[in-house]
Order: sequence, then C-alpha cells, then structure tokens
Amino acid sequence: MNNSKTSHQFPVAVEIGKVRVFALSLDWPGWTRRGKDEHQALETLFAYAPRYKRAINSSQLEFQVPTDIKTFKVF
Repeated sequence: MNNSKTSHQFPVAVEIGKVRVFALSLDWPGWTRRGKDEHQALETLFAYAPRYKRAINSSQLEFQVPTDIKTFKVF
C-alpha cells in the first residue's frame, strides 16, 4: 500500500445501495463515509478527513488531508 501521495489524488470507491451510498478510500482503510447520494457521500468523506487524520496520528503513516474534493478519483 502506497500511502505517500505525490499527486495528492485519493482513489475512492463508491458503493451505491438502495437507501445509502458509501464512499471509501482505497488507500486508507477505515476512511469511509455514507450519504443519501454519491455527492453527499463524497462531501461527507471529504469533511471527515481531518478527524481521520487525528485518529491515525499516533501511527507512522503520513496522511495528508485533502484540500479540495476534486482530489478524489472515483472508481
């Protein structure tokens, strides 16, 4: 797993269910959020990034908080 991002892009998978949509980082396990639609799920994932960084702060991983939702590359 390559956790240092020189391009600062974050590969994100989107899982669309009947009621909810989940957006999950492909490189950062546990960084997952949900929403009523794809846009809301991605917005929620983006907003959660600083909290995720604090949660893994004690590890040796260098997570960079995205500065723009456009850094998500959705698969």
